[in-house]
Amino acid sequence: MADVKRTAMIGLGAMGLQMGKHMVKHGFEVMGYDISAEASKKAESHGVHICSSVADAGKNAEVVFVMVANDKQIHDVIERSGLLDVLARGSVIAIASSCSPDTCRDLAKLAAPKGIGIVDVPLVLGQEAMDNGQVVAYVGGDEASVAKARPAIAPSANRCCMSAMSAQGRSPRASTTCCCGPAWWRISSVSLLRRSSASISRA
Repeated sequence: MADVKRTAMIGLGAMGLQMGKHMVKHGFEVMGYDISAEASKKAESHGVHICSSVADAGKNAEVVFVMVANDKQIHDVIERSGLLDVLARGSVIAIASSCSPDTCRDLAKLAAPKGIGIVDVPLVLGQEAMDNGQVVAYVGGDEASVAKARPAIAPSANRCCMSAMSAQGRSPRASTTCCCGPAWWRISSVSLLRRSSASISRA
């Protein structure tokens, strides 16, 4: 698989901005879109190329990150923006926003006939960790899509924990087995980690 170099960041708020910055610093060409002119201007000052629409940002991207406020906005970005019409087959959309596991499963079914992968990427440990490129990423999706997205996730993540979606569409938001170094953790919900960073050993 060729190295991924072109990405898009949809949503340039506190987390999205930092994720975009980390990718720029690691040599990615990052396109960005946000409804806020202020957020767009700030991202542009850090090397993100600002686009006029979601579809414009995504049209040449190999991996598109979605970091918006809620499930409705995720559906708007992926279903109703024209994004799925401009992405090439083999592209990946990585949903890093807080959302329901059902959202990821439903959108994966919608994107599959177009040859576009959906990867579910809950990011935990909070804003300071993201600022420092040290979040923990729980990555779920089909094997090929996860492999394609992972190099673009890595600049923001101290650890990436793989959790391939099962045939039943299991999402890492619902149940994750995490292998990080010498230890294994079984968690019933990623939200537990959102409440307590002490759940993960940094050793």
